[in-house]
Amino acid sequence: MMDAKLDPVKMEIAGMKSEISGMKSEIAGTKSEIAGMKSEIAGTKSEITEMKSEITGMKSEIAGMKSEITGIKAELAKKADKSDIEYLKYQIRKSERLILDEVERVHEILDRHIKDTSRHTA
Repeated sequence: MMDAKLDPVKMEIAGMKSEISGMKSEIAGTKSEIAGMKSEIAGTKSEITEMKSEITGMKSEIAGMKSEITGIKAELAKKADKSDIEYLKYQIRKSERLILDEVERVHEILDRHIKDTSRHTA
């Protein structure tokens, strides 16, 4: 008789054991999923670290390029100044030659007048 009374309890305990076993299985699956997620996160962290390193390298390269560009601009400015100065010197020399040619021409005219006494009345 006692066994008959315990049968429902035994059945309930067996059901609970089955439920607990199912829960354990679900927990093991969840733990496995969490481990997979942790692995993915670690991989993502590694990729982010690598990207940060690459970005730092790019920043360094960009800074170097900016420095080179500044140097090139300075060189170009110097060359432009030099070519402007050379052009101005050329123009000055050309102008001086024209002036000297004109002075020489005037001197030749004056020399001819000095030598030709028939034209001088004074």
